[in-house]
Amino acid sequence: MINKKILSLILLLIITSFSFANIKGLQFISDKKSVNKGEKVCFILKNNSNKTVVLPNSAPWVVISLSGKNKGKVVFAPISTQSLQYLKPNSEKKWCWDLKDFENEYVHSGKYKIRLTVFIDKKPVFLSTTIDVKAKIVRLNP
Repeated sequence: MINKKILSLILLLIITSFSFANIKGLQFISDKKSVNKGEKVCFILKNNSNKTVVLPNSAPWVVISLSGKNKGKVVFAPISTQSLQYLKPNSEKKWCWDLKDFENEYVHSGKYKIRLTVFIDKKPVFLSTTIDVKAKIVRLNP
C-alpha cells in the first residue's frame, strides 16, 4: 500500500516535470535577487523559443510570501487589462513591483516568489523567480 504522502509527492513530481517540459526556451528572471525596501524590482520574461507565448492579461503575475506570518499567501497582484497579450519568439516583456502589498504598505522583510502564468499551445505554464526583501539600511554620520 502506498503512503498518501508518497503518492502526493509522486503526483507533484509528474505535474512539475510536465510543466517544465513545456517551457524550453522561456526564461523568467528578476533584475535583482536582493532588494531593499523603498526600491523596486523588475521581472523579465524572455521568449527564446520558436513559439508565441500567450499571456492571459497585461500583468499575469502575483507575489507570494515565502516567510513570516503571510507564508504561502498572495500579498500582491497587479491591476491589469483583461485582454490576451502575445509574446513572439525572440522577444521579451518586463514588469516592475514597488514592494507594496494590497494595502499599499511595504511588505515585510523576507523571501518572496513572483509567479507568472503563461500559455503555450493552450496549456498553462507557471514560471517563478524568488527575491529577498531587506529592510533599508540607513547609515548615520559618526
